Amino acid sequence: MLSLIFFTSCKKYKPEIGAIPENLELIEHDDYFTLFPKIACDSGNCATLGIMFYPGGNVKPKAYTEMLAHWATAGYRVIIFKMPSDLAVLAPQKAIKCMDEFPEITRWAISGHSLGGAMASDVIEKHNDTFEGLILLGAYPNKSIKDVDIAVLSISAEFDQLTTAADIEESKEKLPNDAQFLDIKGGNHAQFGSYGAQKKDGTATISKEEQHEAVSQAVIPFLFTLQ
Repeated sequence: MLSLIFFTSCKKYKPEIGAIPENLELIEHDDYFTLFPKIACDSGNCATLGIMFYPGGNVKPKAYTEMLAHWATAGYRVIIFKMPSDLAVLAPQKAIKCMDEFPEITRWAISGHSLGGAMASDVIEKHNDTFEGLILLGAYPNKSIKDVDIAVLSISAEFDQLTTAADIEESKEKLPNDAQFLDIKGGNHAQFGSYGAQKKDGTATISKEEQHEAVSQAVIPFLFTLQ
């Protein structure tokens, strides 16, 4: 189960990323990082839809900036949360507590990788009228949100051995009937971020960059439908 992943490994996964694109701004705050397009937001044209992102268990939040840069480049403000001991399960309601800090954002989506995705789903279950969409990356919900009126995109990877095809199939009964599913051929669990190989994961046959691109090609049109 995703909720038990952090018991099976105490290794901390640190970012292995290149430079953030020059058109983006990455700012560190006490509890989170914000990633957004500089020119668009400075001119008042930043999208009014924001995305809150929960990292996977034991993974540092900046390990996702390379992948999330694709989403920010499309015009969205992305909030990447820092978690106590890098475990979203220890502070699952952080997304709710910081909403007032972004008055310019009128609609929200929430996303997470692995354990972070499970905790993002828990937020939806408790606050089912707060978010327009949920994006799961190598993740599935602990509790049923089948009856919640929310758009869901669940993205898995062919060689992910931590969130398996069987896990994703079983998750369908906990998600709305119109949830969308995508399996990235050649991808694995760790390549949803940028932090190197992960213990017990499968071996990817595509590059990290190719996996990030495949994720974003599905996510960006999905986000557009939420505006």
